Amino acid sequence: MSAKDSLVSLTIAPLIVGQRYSLLSSLCTLFYNHILTFDDEVNLIWNHQQSPVTILFLASRYITLLFVIFDILSVCPIWTVSRRV
Repeated sequence: MSAKDSLVSLTIAPLIVGQRYSLLSSLCTLFYNHILTFDDEVNLIWNHQQSPVTILFLASRYITLLFVIFDILSVCPIWTVSRRV
Protein backbone atom coordinates (compact mmCIF):
# COMPACT_ATOMS: atom_id res chain seq x y z
CA MET A 1 0.00 0.00 0.00
CA SER A 2 1.42 3.36 -0.99
CA ALA A 3 1.46 6.49 1.14
CA LYS A 4 -1.30 7.98 -0.99
CA ASP A 5 -3.56 4.95 -0.41
CA SER A 6 -2.88 5.13 3.30
CA LEU A 7 -3.77 8.83 3.35
CA VAL A 8 -7.01 8.17 1.48
CA SER A 9 -7.90 5.38 3.94
CA LEU A 10 -7.27 7.68 6.90
CA THR A 11 -9.43 10.36 5.29
CA ILE A 12 -12.37 8.11 4.38
CA ALA A 13 -12.50 5.95 7.52
CA PRO A 14 -14.02 8.62 9.81
CA LEU A 15 -16.65 9.39 7.15
CA ILE A 16 -17.71 5.76 7.00
CA VAL A 17 -17.92 5.53 10.79
CA GLY A 18 -19.96 8.73 10.87
CA GLN A 19 -22.33 7.36 8.24
CA ARG A 20 -22.82 4.17 10.26
CA TYR A 21 -23.56 6.09 13.44
CA SER A 22 -25.95 8.37 11.57
CA LEU A 23 -27.90 5.44 10.13
CA LEU A 24 -28.02 3.71 13.50
CA SER A 25 -29.27 6.85 15.24
CA SER A 26 -31.99 7.29 12.61
CA LEU A 27 -33.11 3.69 13.14
CA CYS A 28 -33.21 4.19 16.92
CA THR A 29 -35.23 7.39 16.50
CA LEU A 30 -37.63 5.65 14.14
CA PHE A 31 -38.09 2.70 16.52
CA TYR A 32 -38.65 5.11 19.40
CA ASN A 33 -41.30 6.94 17.37
CA HIS A 34 -43.02 3.65 16.49
CA ILE A 35 -43.07 2.58 20.13
CA LEU A 36 -44.45 5.91 21.35
CA THR A 37 -47.17 6.19 18.71
CA PHE A 38 -48.22 2.54 18.44
CA ASP A 39 -51.17 3.01 20.85
CA ASP A 40 -52.48 5.90 18.78
CA GLU A 41 -51.97 3.91 15.60
CA VAL A 42 -54.04 1.01 16.94
CA ASN A 43 -56.83 3.30 18.17
CA LEU A 44 -56.98 5.59 15.15
CA ILE A 45 -55.98 3.38 12.24
CA TRP A 46 -56.46 -0.31 12.96
CA ASN A 47 -59.83 -0.01 14.73
CA HIS A 48 -61.50 1.92 11.91
CA GLN A 49 -62.53 1.14 8.37
CA GLN A 50 -59.63 1.18 5.97
CA SER A 51 -59.52 3.91 3.37
CA PRO A 52 -56.86 5.00 0.88
CA VAL A 53 -55.54 7.46 3.46
CA THR A 54 -55.02 4.77 6.13
CA ILE A 55 -53.34 2.49 3.62
CA LEU A 56 -51.05 5.34 2.56
CA PHE A 57 -50.24 6.08 6.21
CA LEU A 58 -49.37 2.46 6.97
CA ALA A 59 -47.35 2.06 3.79
CA SER A 60 -45.29 5.17 4.48
CA ARG A 61 -44.79 4.20 8.12
CA TYR A 62 -43.58 0.65 7.56
CA ILE A 63 -41.85 0.99 4.20
CA THR A 64 -39.69 3.73 5.74
CA LEU A 65 -38.72 1.34 8.51
CA LEU A 66 -37.76 -1.33 5.98
CA PHE A 67 -35.66 1.10 3.94
CA VAL A 68 -33.74 2.26 7.00
CA ILE A 69 -33.05 -1.35 8.01
CA PHE A 70 -31.86 -2.21 4.48
CA ASP A 71 -29.63 0.88 4.46
CA ILE A 72 -28.01 -0.20 7.70
CA LEU A 73 -27.49 -3.73 6.45
CA SER A 74 -25.87 -2.44 3.27
CA VAL A 75 -23.40 -0.26 5.17
CA CYS A 76 -22.87 -2.52 8.20
CA PRO A 77 -23.24 -6.06 6.94
CA ILE A 78 -23.81 -8.72 9.56
CA TRP A 79 -21.94 -11.26 7.53
CA THR A 80 -18.57 -10.86 5.89
CA VAL A 81 -17.23 -12.46 2.77
CA SER A 82 -13.69 -13.69 3.14
CA ARG A 83 -11.41 -13.85 0.16
CA ARG A 84 -8.98 -16.69 0.00
CA VAL A 85 -5.83 -15.90 -1.83
